[in-house]
Amino acid sequence: MKAASNLVTEEGISKCLEYTEEKERFKELVSSQKVSISLERTGHYFDEDTDVRNIYRVTITRAGKRISFRFGDSINNTLKGETPDLYDILASVGSEYDLNGFSFAEFCDEYGYDEDSRKAHKTYVNWVKHNVKLHRIFNDEDIEVLPH
Repeated sequence: MKAASNLVTEEGISKCLEYTEEKERFKELVSSQKVSISLERTGHYFDEDTDVRNIYRVTITRAGKRISFRFGDSINNTLKGETPDLYDILASVGSEYDLNGFSFAEFCDEYGYDEDSRKAHKTYVNWVKHNVKLHRIFNDEDIEVLPH
């Protein structure tokens, strides 16, 4: 595994500010956390992947709490040799946080999964677990200021 690097930098914050309407609240939020990534491996991230992509371990530390999760980068970034930045991670967190409260049927309807699929149910269970992690470290007000 490649050594972890902190993504909360001037450059990372600057890019995110382009995609948030509440710039001062975002600066306050991001200044209170550390977001680091390390490359775990290159491979298939999603069951339906036909191409490989870089898969990272993301760790977010904030207010004495720490969560960690896997992040499958875009195939395009992998091919270009680019690493995800703060925007990529936080925009992903914002979209995944919204899954809180989705029933399995709503999840399938929203993301095009078949309700009769065991793979879809496994994916749903993993997303719910991930969402629980995100709620440990962020609240609804925090998510509102993340880049989107």
